[in-house]
Amino acid sequence: MKVKELSLTTAPIDFNVEITTATGVLGIQFPSLELIKREKRELKPRLSLIDAPIQLVEAAARINIVMDAVVELASLTAAIRELLEVISLKRRQINRIRFKIVPQLDSTIEYIDYILEEIEQQDAIRVRVLQRKRKERSEKS
Repeated sequence: MKVKELSLTTAPIDFNVEITTATGVLGIQFPSLELIKREKRELKPRLSLIDAPIQLVEAAARINIVMDAVVELASLTAAIRELLEVISLKRRQINRIRFKIVPQLDSTIEYIDYILEEIEQQDAIRVRVLQRKRKERSEKS
């Protein structure tokens, strides 16, 4: 039998997938897929079981189990993609901090150290000048 002919032997699969968002660790929102099963109805063969191969009947019965697994896999794949996007964003932020902000802060710290050393040297010179002037005044008096 051809596939088209075999597909006529069972009722069409009736399912729907609901997409929601679930908040995970660190407030990251993950897409969550859930298989919405309609009213459970028995798979009624369109043709007689005598005409259809037994493998087709078994495959039609197992398709619901497989659909649960497929939807779960799709949900996990979507969550992993979301994690990869968040990791990529955080990696860019870390690189920006590491290669731009930290060097800027280091140069700012070096500049502040330089200014403080200059001020300290100027203060030391002022103290020496004042001490020399006091000494000269005390010698004159």
